[in-house]
Amino acid sequence: MNTLEQRVAKLRKQVHRVEIDLPLLRAEIASGDTAASHFIDRLRIAIDNATGVALLADARLSAPVLAVARSLLESLITTHWASLSDSNSNEIQTVARFESIRLTRNMLTKGRGALINKIDGRDETQRILNHPWTKMAKRPPKNR
Repeated sequence: MNTLEQRVAKLRKQVHRVEIDLPLLRAEIASGDTAASHFIDRLRIAIDNATGVALLADARLSAPVLAVARSLLESLITTHWASLSDSNSNEIQTVARFESIRLTRNMLTKGRGALINKIDGRDETQRILNHPWTKMAKRPPKNR
């Protein structure tokens, strides 16, 4: 086994250890603790990214590994900042929620999708685009 294969095997072992702990961590969250839920969700995303890095490394795709590694690092920095105070945690949760809304709004505005009511088949895209939350969703700040 070469060095790369050893490191990927070690990464997989560490990821598996964290993955096993996720249900236990989630069970420890007090009802209504949105900050703890957010951190568990971030950990789930990190596990998915690390698993992807291992697959990319197996395929010897160095450029995509670097892209995913950069994403992991950015996520680590953001999550660390959010953990420093309740205020930071609340802000990052709000920014994350509005970022998803903003991205969806952009795709709908550009005609890359539509929201169709499953019950009656009506196109609800414009109604959603007119919702106040959709209009409030702004790009998150670039620097702190």
